[in-house]
Amino acid sequence: MMGARYVAIPAVGPLARALPPLGVIAFLLVWWLVTAAGLVNPAFIPSPGQTAQALLDMFHDGIARKGDSAILDSSAVADGWASIARVAKAMFWAAAIGIPIGVMMGAFGRVEAFLKWVIFPLKTAPIIAFIPVFMTIWGVDETMKVGFLFFGTVVYMIPLTFDAISGVPEEYV
Repeated sequence: MMGARYVAIPAVGPLARALPPLGVIAFLLVWWLVTAAGLVNPAFIPSPGQTAQALLDMFHDGIARKGDSAILDSSAVADGWASIARVAKAMFWAAAIGIPIGVMMGAFGRVEAFLKWVIFPLKTAPIIAFIPVFMTIWGVDETMKVGFLFFGTVVYMIPLTFDAISGVPEEYV
C-alpha cells in the first residue's frame, strides 16, 4: 500500500511572480506591526528600522576617509572574511581527506568493513556536542574553529562519497 504523497501545486498566473516579494513585504509588515504595537520587548525583537540602522552602523564603524576615497576597514567585513577563510580551509581539508576515504570505502570492501562502523555513527551524532571536546583539545583559537568545521563536514562527506561510489553500476567499473 502506497502512502499519501504531498505535491505542492505550483503558483501560476499573473500573481506567480509577485508572490515571493509579497511574502517578504508581508513578513516585514507583520514584524513592524508587532514591534510598533509594543507586543514584544525591543531588546528581544527590535523593529525593522532599528535592525537596519544597527546593520548600517556595523558596516560604517570602520570607514575612514583618505583623500577622496573611502577605505572600508569595517569589523563586519573583516570578520566576514575571516569566517569565509575558515570555511574554505575546512572545506579544502574535508574534501582532501573525506573524498579519498569515501572512494576507498566504496571501492574496497575491506576498507568499508574497517571504517564504516566508526565513521557512519558520527553522521547521526549532534555535531555541536563535540564543541567541548574541541575546546578542551585546542582551546578557542583558529585551529579549533577550522578543526570543528572540518569535522562537521567530513563526517557527512565520507558517507555521501561512499554512497555515490557504491552506487555506480558494475558495468561502469
